[in-house]
Amino acid sequence: RSLLLLATVINFVDAIYCPPYCKCSVTNGLRHVKCSGQKLINVELDIPKTVQWLELSNNYISELRDNIFQDLGFERITILNLNNNAINYVGLNAFNGLQYIKFIDLSGNHLYRIDPATFENNPSLEHVILSSNPLRHIPSHRPFLITNSLQILEISECRLSYFPTESFTSLPSLQQLNISNNDILMLHEDLLNSLHNLKELDISNTAIKCDASFTNLVAWAMENSARIIGSPCTTSHISNEFNQLTSGQPKKFEKMIMKIESSEDDDDDDYDDGTYNEDYLATECKCPELVEDFKEDCVNTTTSRPDETQPERRKFSQQDYRSMLWLAFLNGLVTGAALSTSAILFWIYCCKYRCRPNNRQRRQRGAQYGDVPNETPPPSYHDLFREFPS
Repeated sequence: RSLLLLATVINFVDAIYCPPYCKCSVTNGLRHVKCSGQKLINVELDIPKTVQWLELSNNYISELRDNIFQDLGFERITILNLNNNAINYVGLNAFNGLQYIKFIDLSGNHLYRIDPATFENNPSLEHVILSSNPLRHIPSHRPFLITNSLQILEISECRLSYFPTESFTSLPSLQQLNISNNDILMLHEDLLNSLHNLKELDISNTAIKCDASFTNLVAWAMENSARIIGSPCTTSHISNEFNQLTSGQPKKFEKMIMKIESSEDDDDDDYDDGTYNEDYLATECKCPELVEDFKEDCVNTTTSRPDETQPERRKFSQQDYRSMLWLAFLNGLVTGAALSTSAILFWIYCCKYRCRPNNRQRRQRGAQYGDVPNETPPPSYHDLFREFPS
């Protein structure tokens, strides 16, 4: 009896104890502990072990190691909010031991990848949010996630551009898939063939176009009673395309090939001897005259407009090729002669400029020493000393 009383007291104290950085309450019948926006760096908190709804959003948590929640004794968690943190690593067995968890929110973190078997040991998990993570690339030849119980998956705003065919093969219970706000160009219907329970597909704000591949996707959705949110096609266009797809009628602007049926008599008369019926050619091709090379001159009314004439194509002969060679040679010859003449004239001009006398220097020397007249030569040495006898 004393042990039972002690256990009751411990459970009561654990139920009413709450650290100052958290708020503890009962919300929707669940023991709710909210520790959001408290600058927490890990999940190792001194909170009641009986917590069922744990909110740790808007903190600085960077990783979730293996068996972290099981080691802390938080095995009764049903709802787990870890959005808007700095989580860049989630251990393969991080959520082990959480047998009752139904909802996990990991949006707004720094996850570049997540192991496919991360949620494999959570049999009650129904809703996972991985939106606003830089996943970018999903590996090929393996599933994106492996869980038999998951019903809702949100991976919007993850910079994804392509989904391999094997991405959703291990999500048999999935009912809602949100891949909006990604860079997806095309979504093949084979990608969804394994999602037999899918009821809603959200492709809002993607690069998917209203083309033939999307028409096949719409046909798959109609066949499986699934709803597509954010369709790039209008309702009337989808209806027309689906009617044409199911009825086998050709689509608009689709090339139509018709088989011309003829009677047995016409076959014997027209084709047995290797010739063609002139009346048939005149009727179908609407040519004024029948010639032997009717295939080149006659325009078929099923492939061209009545008033449209096809221009005659001129074949490129050997003579045209030789003419082009001669023109290229003459063009090069004229261009070379012009360049040579220009070079010679430039050289002559430079030589003439260098050989011209420097009259400016002569004028400056004359102004400094004065001009010496050329009429009277200077006296010689003999004339200067003639008057003095030796």
